[in-house]
Amino acid sequence: MAIMKQYSFGIDKVTFIDSEFNVYGVEDAQNFELNLTYEKAEHRGGTNNDVRAVRVHSRSGEVTLTTGVVNEKLAQMLTGGSITSFGTSGASVTTAISTLYGTTASIPTGVTSVIINSPSLIRTDDYYITALAANRIKVTRVSDGTDVSSDLTLTATTTLAVDGQRGISILTGAGAVSLTANEKAYFTVRKAVTSGYSKISFDENKSSKLSIRATVTDGTTERQINIPVAQATGSIEGMSASEFKVKDLSIGLEVSALGELANMITIK
Repeated sequence: MAIMKQYSFGIDKVTFIDSEFNVYGVEDAQNFELNLTYEKAEHRGGTNNDVRAVRVHSRSGEVTLTTGVVNEKLAQMLTGGSITSFGTSGASVTTAISTLYGTTASIPTGVTSVIINSPSLIRTDDYYITALAANRIKVTRVSDGTDVSSDLTLTATTTLAVDGQRGISILTGAGAVSLTANEKAYFTVRKAVTSGYSKISFDENKSSKLSIRATVTDGTTERQINIPVAQATGSIEGMSASEFKVKDLSIGLEVSALGELANMITIK
């Protein structure tokens, strides 16, 4: 009888297929495992309560995938939610001054617009404006909590720099000397979009069922693991200081219409 000697080395590609038969490839697959288990029933007896009989039942399966890919569509397939995609824009943009806190909404009348002096320095960020007195404000950059202007005195209809690091100024109006202390407002600055802009909202939309295929080519041998029906239950999204962020994903399996959890093909 021949001895089967087939070692497994590497993983090349993993693809997901959604309910509309759209195919999405994960080229950065670093680890892929198919875990198949049975529940075990034991019959015990005797003085030492030894196992007298064992039966297995209730198959279950789980796929684990390790990848470093940061992709909105992959996150949406695994966790659910909604993706909003925007096109490119040749220039940086700003939003209007909007009230965050306060009843008189005095800041939008005192600070009327935002000016971008150096588009190359712009980063997408929010800025909070706090009224310290009738003619004084503090401006805080939200991404790092820096008070880019800790105590800025305003005069009417004047252009004033608020973030010298990123070349951002504000234009004041007639109400710049009639602010209400402790009120807050904000504005957003977004840099020019050169290739695409997507936002994923993890909302009440649930993740749908997927099919999965993992492929490895080792010399003249090709191996595939096929998962007919998988139900994703979430993912972990994050970032790591000065390191590539690698995440481990777990996806549960369902029995397909053919009565199988998965199949494996080896071609030489």
